[in-house]
Amino acid sequence: MPLVKHTFVAFFFVAVLFFVCPLYAKAPSYPLWFTDEGLEEIFPQSQYIREHGEGKTKHAAENDAVSYIARYFETEVSVSSVTSINAVQSNKQTKITETTDIQNAINSNIKLFAIKYTESFYEKKAKTYHVVAYIDRKDAWNQYASTIQVSRDEFIDFYERAKNSEDAIQRIRLYTSALDSGNSFNEKLTFANAISEKLTKQKYAQDRQILSALPSIIRDEQISNAVYIQINHDFSGIVENALRAALTDVGFALTKTRTQAAYIADVDVNYNSSQNGTSFVMNPELRFSLEGKKGSVYTFNTETERVLAPSVESAEKLSAKDLAQKIQETLAPDMKNSLGL
Repeated sequence: MPLVKHTFVAFFFVAVLFFVCPLYAKAPSYPLWFTDEGLEEIFPQSQYIREHGEGKTKHAAENDAVSYIARYFETEVSVSSVTSINAVQSNKQTKITETTDIQNAINSNIKLFAIKYTESFYEKKAKTYHVVAYIDRKDAWNQYASTIQVSRDEFIDFYERAKNSEDAIQRIRLYTSALDSGNSFNEKLTFANAISEKLTKQKYAQDRQILSALPSIIRDEQISNAVYIQINHDFSGIVENALRAALTDVGFALTKTRTQAAYIADVDVNYNSSQNGTSFVMNPELRFSLEGKKGSVYTFNTETERVLAPSVESAEKLSAKDLAQKIQETLAPDMKNSLGL
């Protein structure tokens, strides 16, 4: 009887161990970075750009984490600062263009950085690999610094040359070039800001102030270097009005007082009139010269097709309208191109 009793006790003990021990079996040991709190403890956001990725393989988990890093940059970087977008007809096309250019710029820059990974963790229950991809902000910023500096040096070169120029047109041209170059520089700064706002502000705060002031500087230059239009043989101000519109489009301020002008627009209108029976024939042409203190800085000549009218007055009026049309179509773009404005 005691043997039976002992056997029963032994069997009961084994059964208890079989059913109870699994309840106390050691739970899977998750890495500290698996939780948001642990991730922040190991990789504080102030020092790292870090993202948690997962996938069915270690490689897939790493790619997933990197894709989240790219999305971080997409969120942080301004669309207008990453790329200049070509004009397209539909909003849908514009969005596609923006997204493609942003992703290309971000992916290109991310390749510069040494992205590191934690050891992967395999979650057996979910049959999923987990990993954290991370970038040291300071190291990445230092890597990117040379790219920023090249763009910054070009911007500052235009700006300093403009400040030191004694010629008003040259100053406007160089300030305009500085603004164009500065926009490219600002794109680099925006990306650098996403890496480390603190380091970017420390290094380039003053340059950004200069860049933000440039539109006002250019406008002040234009206003303080006004143009006076001196024209002969106009008809009821038709040609002069077209000239005023074109010069304003270029960016010049206009003055009605010659003594207050930095430049004189010397304009000669010639109708080349003749008479054919009872009709009056004209072959209109215009000679335009922008004169500064040191001589001519820009010239523009144009002519129109022959005009035939029953009176001199009507012929001159039609000729002036034709010349005005030519001025509207060609003067401003030609002057901007020639003067680099």
